[in-house]
Amino acid sequence: MDGERLRRSPRKPGSTSSRSDHEPQIEPESAGNVFGETDTQQTPRPPRRGLTLRTAPNLSYPHRNPEDSDFAPRSTKTPSYTEKISNSRRPTFTSSSRTGSSVTSRTRSTSPIKKLDDLSKLEKPVKWESPEPCKLKEMVEETGSAEAMGLFDAIWDIAQDEGFLPRELKGLLKGELMVKESKFATEDRAMVVPDKQLEDASKILVSSDDATNHLMVLCNELTTIRQIVDTTKEFVSNNRSEATWNDHIYGPTLRLAVSNIPKVEAENITTSAIERTCIPPARGDLETLGGKMIDYAFLLRPDKALETRIRNFVAELPDVQSFNQSTHGPLCKEPTGVLVETKVESKRQGEGKTQLGIWLASWFGRVAKFERSKKLPFLPVLLVVCENWELYYAFDKEDRFEATGRLDKGRVSGLG
Repeated sequence: MDGERLRRSPRKPGSTSSRSDHEPQIEPESAGNVFGETDTQQTPRPPRRGLTLRTAPNLSYPHRNPEDSDFAPRSTKTPSYTEKISNSRRPTFTSSSRTGSSVTSRTRSTSPIKKLDDLSKLEKPVKWESPEPCKLKEMVEETGSAEAMGLFDAIWDIAQDEGFLPRELKGLLKGELMVKESKFATEDRAMVVPDKQLEDASKILVSSDDATNHLMVLCNELTTIRQIVDTTKEFVSNNRSEATWNDHIYGPTLRLAVSNIPKVEAENITTSAIERTCIPPARGDLETLGGKMIDYAFLLRPDKALETRIRNFVAELPDVQSFNQSTHGPLCKEPTGVLVETKVESKRQGEGKTQLGIWLASWFGRVAKFERSKKLPFLPVLLVVCENWELYYAFDKEDRFEATGRLDKGRVSGLG
């Protein structure tokens, strides 16, 4: 063969046909995306460490090689579900740092938990059910909690559009909204007015008696609601990101909802990942990246007695020093009571349920260790899709977690 034909053509400067062997490979941005596609609507999240759900042995010897099964302690006792969450170290996971990322080799393949059906693969699965309202009421009654039953009845009245408007504003709202008497409360709203607000009112108002201060608080609340409604209508008509919805609509709505409850606060936890020792165990291999974050949680500010009990409980924990399943700021010391996930696209409702499912499973596994006088009747969870709010009750059954509902809390696109 002619030597000229064997001679390799020189590469032109700037050619991209091949790369130097020493040039670092850039991982595509979608590599850490649980759902396999870039979503410009999703709340911005910090870089996540990949976590693997698998039924791994309890590796309580950190100086040994976690991949070597000979070092795994053996026991003839079957651990409980909460012990498995607490003790499992889940050593095989996707390693990632904030300055770069690399993927460690796995001995077995894993698949990302991305669909609602994947929650059934958890060792203690999460089931989303939609029973008839009468059946749901029976489930709440079976808990034997008078407080839980009272909460259910109050929420059911609101779901039926009964008694949720303050009767003090009937003269203002009845004509504007064209609504029936049944939509107004039968009693005056119990209000908590901050001392500083009372002090300011006494200085700037001609009359600052209790009735005037009461109406002033209600009018301020009505103004805030009007602003939220107007913003919601604008966002429905003109697309906005999930982060923008959180900032302008969901966050203000949740804070307003608890503004009259001094010991409860609405916390934005979009950057809070579930700690790897709190990830629920799964049957076989099942991977979840970053523990699937949610958006908000209601936190309880404990009194001194409860604060002391929580501090002692956290100090004795063998893993992370946090009461909840995340080490995000106040979650370490303040119990969560309601979990909230927000989405701005209806097609992502299933994804929202998946995220809530992982969180409620890890929540039950964590708080089950905290000694208390009564068993928790249920955990309320909220799924918000655009302007629609859906309430579910999560029950801890013997062989599963059951999120039942939905109770439509209504829409934030109108006052009535």
